[in-house]
Amino acid sequence: MNQTKINKILIVVIIFLFGSLLYTGLVIKEKSKTPSINIPSAPEINYAPNEWKTWTDNFYSKSTGENFSYKLQYPRDFDVLRGDSASGGLIGDPAVQLAFPEDAFQTPRTNYGGAYLTISIGTDKPSLDNCYKKPSHMKLPAASAKFSDTQLINGRIFYTDTFQDLAAGSVYDSKIYRVLVDGRCFEAVQTIHTGNIANYPAGTATEFDQSKAMSILNQMLDTLTITTSTNAVSFEQKLAACNAIPHNSTQKIVATTRLFINLPKDIYPDEEHNLKFSTVSGNARAVRLGNCGSSGTGCQSTPECWSYYCQFDGNGEVALSVKSAIKDMPDYFVRFIVGSTQ
Repeated sequence: MNQTKINKILIVVIIFLFGSLLYTGLVIKEKSKTPSINIPSAPEINYAPNEWKTWTDNFYSKSTGENFSYKLQYPRDFDVLRGDSASGGLIGDPAVQLAFPEDAFQTPRTNYGGAYLTISIGTDKPSLDNCYKKPSHMKLPAASAKFSDTQLINGRIFYTDTFQDLAAGSVYDSKIYRVLVDGRCFEAVQTIHTGNIANYPAGTATEFDQSKAMSILNQMLDTLTITTSTNAVSFEQKLAACNAIPHNSTQKIVATTRLFINLPKDIYPDEEHNLKFSTVSGNARAVRLGNCGSSGTGCQSTPECWSYYCQFDGNGEVALSVKSAIKDMPDYFVRFIVGSTQ
């Protein structure tokens, strides 16, 4: 092959390589102009505990002088529902429901329906008898009716178990915590509501990762504290607060004297039939008067005290007795000596 042909072949190869490099550069340049597409990831809910609020409930028993209270912390954007508006309790009466807001866990699309913690308190006999037993509608044999585990939360041992309820395509997965405290069954229930994933069209939703909600509910439960204190109010203090005639005393009065007889409502609750007067000697008697309020609601009555306006007549002795409705609180008794002069 002569030198002329070799040179021609080299020129063709050089032109081909140059063209290839030029084309490749143009393609790369064109691709660099194409904007990149970012697929948004699901935002993580991050609740910093130092921004949480504190929920507190207090209860006071007038009959025992006992204070009962509980408190826990919750994220500030949670929905707070009280009493009849609360749901999710399985025993007693609901006190409060602390729930994730409706716009929580919106992306990606899942079968999430809601999540919340509900506090309930039962004081009736069925609540107290069944405090450590699983809900009756779980239809479990008697041998497995009791809660299977315990957990220590801020110094108190709670009995705990899981519970699942199915209703109209919805699934409610709950963790129950209960403890008996001074005549109350205290219950905390964590619940996550999801839809039956089989009811969603294929590819439109994924199974919700319950740990995302449960981790927050567990942090809330870890802040739960229950406290009780007894500032017992004595029987004598209760009478004095109502300006009552001293118990077991003897009162000497003149005929036609009118008196207010006041009694604590919590010890003597029967408004209509509280007072039982009986003549002990002579013809002395006592009658109730209606010109200063009806029976029990006389002029000196208060939210805590009944008031009866009475007149004493005749000569002799009249005894007053009132039946107590509270254990360890005595029946009320007073002697009245009635005469023309004293």
